[in-house]
Amino acid sequence: MLLDIKVSPVLDKKKVVRLTEKHGAVLDVIVGVRTIDDLKEIRSLNPNIRTLGFIKKVDYIEGFAAAGPASREELEELIVHGVSGILTAKPTIMQQLVADIRKARGF
Repeated sequence: MLLDIKVSPVLDKKKVVRLTEKHGAVLDVIVGVRTIDDLKEIRSLNPNIRTLGFIKKVDYIEGFAAAGPASREELEELIVHGVSGILTAKPTIMQQLVADIRKARGF
């Protein structure tokens, strides 16, 4: 399930995390955030909750990457373990990564 968290002064992010935990859905929920502050807060409340950054402008990418995991090694691990999909605005980079992994593993 993808929870699309909108920017709102009344949204209780602690409650979102606690309800996700209460229902045993930490590994079944992706929390989509729109600001780095929201990303940092969600990850500080529970670092195991999966997050997805909805990035409004290309200039914001570095901040999101610094606030949460997005390394090449982690992407490689996701691909190797058969992730169903990865959202990216850089499909040629992702295609090259997949090709490199296949070549290294003899696929």
